[in-house]
Amino acid sequence: MYYFGDIEDERTLKEIRLFRHGIVHDASLFFFEKTKNEYYCFRYSDNNETSNLINFAEEIWDGNFDSISPKNMTIVNRKVLINKTSHIIGKLSELNKIPMNLFISDSLPGKEKELINRYFLMIPRN
Repeated sequence: MYYFGDIEDERTLKEIRLFRHGIVHDASLFFFEKTKNEYYCFRYSDNNETSNLINFAEEIWDGNFDSISPKNMTIVNRKVLINKTSHIIGKLSELNKIPMNLFISDSLPGKEKELINRYFLMIPRN
């Protein structure tokens, strides 16, 4: 989101990352960072009243499921998320058309094949 999504706000970047962690690691719209005593309750919205990717919770959630309320929910605007993700995929697709040797640092000689095969999955294999 930072490099290709034009998002520089630290709080937005943090909360979209935590949202992703909840979904990917727990298949959940909740995220618990117990070591930091941070708890997040995420919900989707298609609200067109705001163009924000994330609408931050008004209050900090204490992690107790009995205390969940609209005031301590972090709202992710589904339409903005989909549009932002599509835009990033488009940018990456365009970058994928540029020869990879322009991106690989001279400080990694001999690693070009490994990097391309491991991480540039959009390149068709011959």
